[in-house]
Amino acid sequence: MKIIIINITLLCLIGFLRAQTIIPGGTISGDTWDKAGSPYIIQNDVTIEDLIIHPGVSVEFSGNHKFDINANLQASGLYSDSIYFKPYVSNSVGWEGIKFKNGSSPNNVLRYCRIEQTNNPAIQVDNSRPTIDNCRIVHNDNNGIFVKNSSLQIKNCLIEYNLSNGIELDAAAITAINSIIAECDEAGILSTNAADSILVVNSVIADNQSGIDAGSAYFNIINSIIYDNFAGIITSNPNSSAEYSNIQGSGTYPGMGNINSPPAFTDSLPYYLEGSSPCIDAGHPDIIYNDAFFPPSKGGLRNDMGAYGGPDANGWFPPLYLLPRNIDFGRVSRDSTASARLDIINYRYYGITVTDIITVGNNPAVFSADQSNFYLPQADTTDLTVSFTPPSDTLYSAQLVLQTMLQGAVTLPLGGEGVVSEINLLKNSIDFERVTLGDSSELYLPIMNSGRDTLRLTFLSPASPVFHIDDNSLKIYPDSSLDSLRITCTPDSPITYQDSLIIQTNDPENPRLAIPLSAEGFGPVINFDRETLDFGTIQVLRDTMLLLSIMNEGNDTLFIEDFTVIQPGSGYPVFQIADSSYALPYSLLPDSLYQLTLGFQPAIQGLVSGQLNVRSNDPFHEQAVIPLQGSGIAPEISLSADELEFGQVLIYSDSLQILKVHNIGSDQLVIYKDSLKISGPDSLAFRLDS
Repeated sequence: MKIIIINITLLCLIGFLRAQTIIPGGTISGDTWDKAGSPYIIQNDVTIEDLIIHPGVSVEFSGNHKFDINANLQASGLYSDSIYFKPYVSNSVGWEGIKFKNGSSPNNVLRYCRIEQTNNPAIQVDNSRPTIDNCRIVHNDNNGIFVKNSSLQIKNCLIEYNLSNGIELDAAAITAINSIIAECDEAGILSTNAADSILVVNSVIADNQSGIDAGSAYFNIINSIIYDNFAGIITSNPNSSAEYSNIQGSGTYPGMGNINSPPAFTDSLPYYLEGSSPCIDAGHPDIIYNDAFFPPSKGGLRNDMGAYGGPDANGWFPPLYLLPRNIDFGRVSRDSTASARLDIINYRYYGITVTDIITVGNNPAVFSADQSNFYLPQADTTDLTVSFTPPSDTLYSAQLVLQTMLQGAVTLPLGGEGVVSEINLLKNSIDFERVTLGDSSELYLPIMNSGRDTLRLTFLSPASPVFHIDDNSLKIYPDSSLDSLRITCTPDSPITYQDSLIIQTNDPENPRLAIPLSAEGFGPVINFDRETLDFGTIQVLRDTMLLLSIMNEGNDTLFIEDFTVIQPGSGYPVFQIADSSYALPYSLLPDSLYQLTLGFQPAIQGLVSGQLNVRSNDPFHEQAVIPLQGSGIAPEISLSADELEFGQVLIYSDSLQILKVHNIGSDQLVIYKDSLKISGPDSLAFRLDS
């Protein structure tokens, strides 16, 4: 294993060595330095006759060597891929800087270049006129730029932390547009010749020893901020002018629209204006100075003083301005997709073709865009949908890269976190133990979400209606949030109940859980051995008795508190409790019975009904009703005549009359012979035939 590691290390070192290009010095003519050969190590003084440097190249000086331009230099980097001029890592003495010599091409270009750690001025211009845009000229031991016998324009440049002046002039003219000159040990701009000319438009000159030390040279300052310098403007030229600028001094600097107010920078660098800055919408009102790009400009269309106002403020920004500046999808459920809209604004004065849209970085595969290329006309806007689909619960990061045809890449940081919910049940079962019949008991199932995604729960109601849940669903937020589900038990029988609460979740490890539920109903239950007490058919005024068995089928003592007999409408006590030995309340232990004797004595013929009311401590049958019924029967005599009339009968002669006897009752009619008698004063004249 050690051998493999060593071999890999050697391969990496070989690859690193091959990526360098050694420039021994001398004249460079007809060469192209590209990123594949970078860095280019300069080992001696070089003179450039014709050289093209591609974006992303690093030019590094092994010692205090010159880089003189005799003819043509094209060093055009990109916003996303600058060109660097700096000392080699082992060089502690610096280098001589870039010098555009007398007679060099007026078409020379330094664009998106960073020049640093020089001994002489970082850029020297002698009777030449190179294009210098979007350059960073920083941390040099001399002037940032020295201009002699030349007319030079810089735009969107940052000149800072130089040990001498930001810009020094000698019989030269400088135009600084949307630039920043700051933190230099001497002047921001120094004129050494009365023939010098200084034009500063929409720039910031701040935190220098002096802002502009113009001497007797002419200057014109428009829409700029010269503030927080030890001395603001030093001049002896009465014809110089400043207008619509914020210039620090003992009072308001003479000129139209000038102010003297703290500019309210958000920071010393990069000198953005706070929203309350007095410099916003305070520049020249002429529409030729109007702001065109928001951001970096603020407020309305009127020019903002400083480096981020006016029509050329877009140079500080990439060719495609992306909103938002980064996309953090935050927490997204694992295997689900979150989308965000990306607004894309063309920040250049020409159309831009996006040739490819890719994601790179640590986790490019989890991010995607809904387009692969497009053309965006000048100052136009389009949008892009960016999606994030995390396959696991971890942090992800990548960069969305929009590769343009001519402007290089524009990069947008992407981030997001795949998350899952994690259910944590603080109880594995719910046992209500004993619950009194007729009562309700409630318990809570505490549930914690230990994951980083919202826990979504769906509860399936238990099959037994004895158990009831308050909610069918619940949502618990992440990061150990706690909630609970209330479960109610209302037993209706003295039995043991067993059921389960089914929980469906979005926890991928526990999509379905079953929580056992148990309870025991506790209480007395009254019951009878018959539903109706039927005494049958009984002769009127005779009586009979039946036994009614009263049982306690519960698991707690049954207390019989009262018996009440409801009689039929006659008011005669047909039904009676025949047992006079019982005492109320009467207690019955579980699984025991009591036999109650009831009597029936009908007073009339026919069916009669009543009821027995039994009052007890059974919570579901506090008043139990047992219907009572029976039939009374009796014979009923009916005679065929109320009087027998024999009429006139001869003495000692017989006359016969028949008296019919009918039984119209419901029982057998018995006529006793001895009870048939004829009475009265003339009873001897009458006799019975049989």
